[in-house]
Amino acid sequence: MSDLRPGLRPRRGEALQTEQRRLPLNCRSVVKQEVLLKNIGRVRDVVSGPDGFLYVVLNIPNKVIRLVPAGD
Repeated sequence: MSDLRPGLRPRRGEALQTEQRRLPLNCRSVVKQEVLLKNIGRVRDVVSGPDGFLYVVLNIPNKVIRLVPAGD
């Protein structure tokens, strides 16, 4: 995942929110939206690790987080 709009700044009275969503599709249509992460910072990359978990690379703040299924 790359930054499609580098240097994007909020306009006066606006705030930028960053969130990661899960969008299941059915015949090219989104059937529901699930917010996985909200207000976590700038997402730079999302990769699947060899252990089967998703890893999210954040730029601000600089960190890597691992997503695991609920209940694990």
